[in-house]
Amino acid sequence: MEALYAKQGRSNQFATRDERDAHLGSEIESTSNLEGDQHARVQQLADQVAAAEQEAQDATARKDAVQAELEGNKRQVLEKSQEKERIKAAVDTQTENRKLVSYIITLQGSVKLISYFRTLLREDGKLSHSLATAREEKQTADRLLGSMMDKVGRTIYFVNDRY
Repeated sequence: MEALYAKQGRSNQFATRDERDAHLGSEIESTSNLEGDQHARVQQLADQVAAAEQEAQDATARKDAVQAELEGNKRQVLEKSQEKERIKAAVDTQTENRKLVSYIITLQGSVKLISYFRTLLREDGKLSHSLATAREEKQTADRLLGSMMDKVGRTIYFVNDRY
């Protein structure tokens, strides 16, 4: 019964079959256009999702690279710190040797001590040279360590600022 009423409604809406067919054709075309627009929008959204996924992968790769560099810098800082400690121990040993030489100088009572003293003086000259070399190495290590700390600080600031 409803189908008859629906048919009757369409016949009341349009005066002729041609008008009805033209109206239905325009409705079909409008629906087809809407469907095409929806497909285009779906494709556009799929492209945006793919671009966002690629950007996320790129960001993850950059983050991993920065973390790897940071780990490398940490290792270098640790190595330089250990090298600095070795140099400091060498300097401390040389300082102790100088104290011993001073003490021996006060005991100049015998030939044996004088001979020993001369040997120590020669050794002191060598140690002074070694000490100067060690100080230069220490200064170089301190400069390098400071440089690395600046780089680590900038890297940490960059990573924190970026992510």
